[in-house]
Amino acid sequence: MANKFLRKRILNLEFTGDLYADLEFAYSLRKYNGWTNAVLKLRRSSDAAVKFVFFDGDTITLNSFVGDTNTTPSATTLGTWIGASTANVSEWIAQTPDNIINNNYIALQTNVSFMPELISSGSLITINSKVAIKFDGNDVLDTPNPITALDADQTHTIVTVAQNDVSNNTGTIFNTAKATSNRYIVFSRRSGGNLVITRAEAGTVVDIATDIQYDVANQKLQSNIIDNKKLTAYQDSVEFIASPDTFTGSYTNDVFRIGSQFNFLTYLNGTIQEIIGYPSNKTSIISNIHNEINLYYNIY
Repeated sequence: MANKFLRKRILNLEFTGDLYADLEFAYSLRKYNGWTNAVLKLRRSSDAAVKFVFFDGDTITLNSFVGDTNTTPSATTLGTWIGASTANVSEWIAQTPDNIINNNYIALQTNVSFMPELISSGSLITINSKVAIKFDGNDVLDTPNPITALDADQTHTIVTVAQNDVSNNTGTIFNTAKATSNRYIVFSRRSGGNLVITRAEAGTVVDIATDIQYDVANQKLQSNIIDNKKLTAYQDSVEFIASPDTFTGSYTNDVFRIGSQFNFLTYLNGTIQEIIGYPSNKTSIISNIHNEINLYYNIY
């Protein structure tokens, strides 16, 4: 499908409100909205022990406290607990504005072979000096139920920070279907000359594609807005549209799958640092959101 580059939005300097007060969910390794609960559950490679991990200030460090429950930290630090071992992620807990854990928004993995990694031999994995979760080409985290705010008929905005380590490769950041191509999906993609970065496949297939290939291992800041079945997307604050830009029917939404798409295709071999979602159209402040995230991660 023909896709056109539109424009780079100008930062709305007059906006002074809280950019994140109405988030639906935040899978992130930095703190949003004063979150006090655990953000990850880790499995230690040396003995298969597990602990929940809490923020140290606004992010995760080896000084973060760990605990046996997802609401109460102990006095033991992550660095002390992990030692020189590797730590894999068995749960990524979404932060919510009410500071209450929503069990439907916990992305899970029970098989250690498919768990992404946070710590390698005692050292936190980082990209641009910011902590990251590493997906190694066969890792995936699934929510137990779909996130209904992402249904095809619901208005929403999703913003992601991820990168792909493999040249000429297609990796999945997230998708909404377990076993059908009738889905909503966002890629971290380095393959092909006209890169499809977002797809809503429901009746009319709507692809958002860049005009040139971005075959680089750098982080990418990608945003997607669906409103009245119209899809708009941004990469590094540059806006892209598809023709047509509106889909018919309803894509399948039966899971929120991180790191792979339906039937476990196109796994990501790279890192994810955050996936945040709003139950609304954030076009009016999307430049502000991009600017704040870029200032933190130094993406572009």
